[in-house]
Amino acid sequence: MKNNAMKNVVLISLAAVFATVLFSCGNGTDPAQEFTMQGTVRIAPLCPVEPCTLSDAETDRIYGNYTIFVRQEKGGVILQTIQNLNRSGKFTLKLKPGRYVLDYTSAPTMSRTLTAISPDTFEIGAGKPIDIGFQIDTGIR
Repeated sequence: MKNNAMKNVVLISLAAVFATVLFSCGNGTDPAQEFTMQGTVRIAPLCPVEPCTLSDAETDRIYGNYTIFVRQEKGGVILQTIQNLNRSGKFTLKLKPGRYVLDYTSAPTMSRTLTAISPDTFEIGAGKPIDIGFQIDTGIR
């Protein structure tokens, strides 16, 4: 009887260890962990004819008119807002693993007429790039 009880304890212990290892390996990403994502937004074209001869101050003002929204892919909830961009277009975000959608507005009109952002979706998590470039097409031709 003692041997059976001992075998049961050993089997239960092994099963518990196996389950812990199995679930802790998962996809290698802790859902509570946040990743730092470096991003760069390029807004173009800024002039109907290139090369564009805008001053740095004018270019900063154009970039500063855009507000970028990071939304959850499912549900569309706005998680972060990126404002006050300058001509470098660089920003940093901290995001949990998952799929996200970028959206934006332009301050003078608060609309997206004739414009698009590409790519508009991205994924953060294990094995995914965390330095991403985006482009907003202004529609100027």
